[in-house]
Amino acid sequence: MPQPPIKYSFELLDSFCSKNNVKLANDYSEEKLFGSTKIMFYCTKCDKVNVKCFTYLIKRNTLCKHCVTIESLPKMKATMLEKYGVEHPSQSQEIKDKIVNGYIAKYGVTNPSKLQEVKDKQKKTNLERYGVEYIVHNESSKEKMIKTNLEKYGHACCLQNKEVRNTVINTNLKKYGVENPSEHPYNKEKIKKGVFMKYGVEFPLQNKQSMEKMKKTNLEKYGSAYCLQNEEIKQTAKNTMVMRYGVEHSLQNKFLWKK
Repeated sequence: MPQPPIKYSFELLDSFCSKNNVKLANDYSEEKLFGSTKIMFYCTKCDKVNVKCFTYLIKRNTLCKHCVTIESLPKMKATMLEKYGVEHPSQSQEIKDKIVNGYIAKYGVTNPSKLQEVKDKQKKTNLERYGVEYIVHNESSKEKMIKTNLEKYGHACCLQNKEVRNTVINTNLKKYGVENPSEHPYNKEKIKKGVFMKYGVEFPLQNKQSMEKMKKTNLEKYGSAYCLQNEEIKQTAKNTMVMRYGVEHSLQNKFLWKK
């Protein structure tokens, strides 16, 4: 026998809140309520204000989106372990291959971000929002990123944090057998092949046209033909070397010198 339709009212809301220890953030006693009415309440776990429609609130849960995600994680992990032997989809080669094959079948590329249409759309969006084609060129965004990194990692760049660097290195060693993906023979050959197809040489600097273009760009951006002639760039390069290898110059590091 079908259940009678729910009569949405303040009495129903008040009764539900009393039974489930839910605190309302607004007074709805004088309002005409419907199933679609947005109800503001305090999450029963984190006590932050949240909004859900009346129907969803009484039928599903009294948690905010963030707490729902946290609560569901153990169940999601257990399901993933049971089905694929890993806790997260990104850890399963089967799932990754399925995603990549889906992209190839649909777009002809391994990742939609490689599509020129997507690249152009991204540039257009960045121009509209930030006035630049790439978000990293926007001073406000850069400052925000630096502020976030300082708060989270104690450094302007997350890679200056030893723990983060070690995590990246360990991930690369696990995935590719090298500390940096660019050290992998396959990637080296792939880069060489790409450069050869584009410029007819193995390295871009062997191409005269590329060299002239680089000099022109450097003169426009840094005021010198070679970026390392710029004091600011030189200092940044030194800081990067110190951060990664503990020395200001690659020749001061025996491991890099041997390479």
